[in-house]
Amino acid sequence: MIEFVRGDLAAVGRTTMSHPDHDLRVSLYPVFHIGSAAFYSALSEDLARFPVFLLEGVRWRGWKGPLYDLAARNLGLACQEQHLRLPAGSERLALDMSEAEFTREARALPLRWRALLWFLRPVLWAFTSTELGRRGVWDSFSRASYIRNLRDADSPLTKLIRTKRDRVMSEQLRAFVQDPARTQRGGLVAVVAGAAHMPVLYRTLRDCGFEKGSVRWFDVLEGVKVPPRGSEGRVQPNARVAGAAHNKELERTKSAQTAWGLRRSVQCSTDVGHATGPI
Repeated sequence: MIEFVRGDLAAVGRTTMSHPDHDLRVSLYPVFHIGSAAFYSALSEDLARFPVFLLEGVRWRGWKGPLYDLAARNLGLACQEQHLRLPAGSERLALDMSEAEFTREARALPLRWRALLWFLRPVLWAFTSTELGRRGVWDSFSRASYIRNLRDADSPLTKLIRTKRDRVMSEQLRAFVQDPARTQRGGLVAVVAGAAHMPVLYRTLRDCGFEKGSVRWFDVLEGVKVPPRGSEGRVQPNARVAGAAHNKELERTKSAQTAWGLRRSVQCSTDVGHATGPI
């Protein structure tokens, strides 16, 4: 689901799944809550053809606003909440925990984890207000960081954000694709969820008899050049222009890797768990 080139997070793959016994086609869209505006624009354009969406995303009682906008601004990037667009008039179904369920689970967390969740937006803002914090976010896009997060032990907060929500999303997806009314009707369905949740959703579809089809790759940092070490860690306007040349080089690298069978993909398996992902 997530591909790395030259040690950096290069792209997420939209994977289309089909079933041999009916015409329901499900496309999995891994997303990041922070990326380039061009990344979300490309995703929005690709999503425009879908009439039905299953969407990740939780809210808890007392919080309705965005979470990642201030951190994205500090980095010179965009956030999913403000830049990803779904077609008007489409059917949008919740794939995630309900507000009441997530609030109940969150209130059972130890106090320090509950406080972190409740104050996540200002914490992210404060963290990315420093050069060290911004560098930490850029480093989190690296392959080494991703693999390390796969193997990290679950904290109470990540068990809620990741493991418990994975279970709910898997059950919701299974119920949807096994609904006789849905399978009889067929059609296109898009599942939009954080990249960390995708391995579970992919396995759920495989368990339900779906087969992997085509994959299209989207550059998470399209049009953006990662600020070099020693800089202030913010994307500058001219860096976005320079990023176009970087993306052309990236495409040449991908083509060469595909030709020689050297494309490296990270697939999360049951024995190593999932990458830590945002809400």
